[in-house]
Amino acid sequence: MDPIAIVFSSFLNSMSSSIHGHMTDMLGTELQAQIVEYHGHRVDYQYQLWKIKAETVCASSKQDMVDRHSQCTIAAKDMFSETCNHLEQNPQNHWKHIKLKNMYCSAAASYQPTIASISKPSDREAELWDAKQKCSLLTLEARNTGLPATEKQRQQACNEYKQLRNHP
Repeated sequence: MDPIAIVFSSFLNSMSSSIHGHMTDMLGTELQAQIVEYHGHRVDYQYQLWKIKAETVCASSKQDMVDRHSQCTIAAKDMFSETCNHLEQNPQNHWKHIKLKNMYCSAAASYQPTIASISKPSDREAELWDAKQKCSLLTLEARNTGLPATEKQRQQACNEYKQLRNHP
């Protein structure tokens, strides 16, 4: 290969790589991953085509306790809203600013965080749950055995459950 062809080939390769990179960035075709420390929470998410993929938000905390994951997703929603507000209040004409603003504002409007908390049931809830379990177990036993005594116990347990349920 002659030297001019090598230089020309190198030039074309360099230009096409630069153009390809710029177009890929503008279109957002490649999956991008982000990890942001926000108010004590490690919020991770991915986006592609300038749209945040909801199923990837706080994906690394899904294996944690339910309340910790819930806190992360709530923090993510707040972060999307705060970022949207910041980008709206500080406008720029650069294409990337506009894409980011649209992406975060869209996520702020559409993302639904996981809201969960674990608490101890009240005495009434525990009593109601126990009565329901007793009724269910005796219903199964009565069906399996067909014994009149078991059917009588089932009726009594289910009536107690219905009374508890209907009279708070």
